[in-house]
Amino acid sequence: MLELDCGEGHLCRLLSGHGYTVTGIDISPIAILWALKKNTQHSDVVNYICGDFSQEMFFSFDMIVDGNYLHCIPGEFRQSFLENFSICLTERGVFFVSSLCSQNSNVQIIHRNGLAYRYIPSVEGLKSELEQSGFIILALQVHPRSEYDHINLLVKRRPG
Repeated sequence: MLELDCGEGHLCRLLSGHGYTVTGIDISPIAILWALKKNTQHSDVVNYICGDFSQEMFFSFDMIVDGNYLHCIPGEFRQSFLENFSICLTERGVFFVSSLCSQNSNVQIIHRNGLAYRYIPSVEGLKSELEQSGFIILALQVHPRSEYDHINLLVKRRPG
C-alpha cells in the first residue's frame, strides 16, 4: 500500500506493524528524513520516497491512502494528481480518500500568505472529480464538523 503525504510515517509504521508492505511518499525531504529516523527506532520496514505526485509515477499498489492530502492540492492541479493515483492502482486496488469538504455546494479556497492553501470542494464536486478521473465510488461517509465537513471515500478504478 502507498500513503500519500506520509509526513513522519506514523500510519506507514502502524500498517507495517500489521504485516502490510508499505511505501510512504512525501514531497518534503525533511519529512522523509524524520520518517527514516523513526523507522530505525521502531524496527518497521517501510519504503519512503521523496517525490512529487504531480509527476507521473511508475509504481503499482493494491491500496493508496490519502491522509488529508487531496484538499492541499489547488483546483487546477487536482485532475492530473487524481489521474496519477489511478495509474498507480492495480486493477483490483482501492483508493481511500480522507479530505475536507464544504458544507454546501460551493468550492471554498483558503489562502495563506496570498497562496491557495486548502481547496475544499463540495461532496458532489469531489465525487464528480473522482468519477471524471476514472474512479468508481464504493463507499462514502461525511462527518459533520463546525466549519468544514470531513469526507471519507473508498474508490476503485473503473474497469477497462
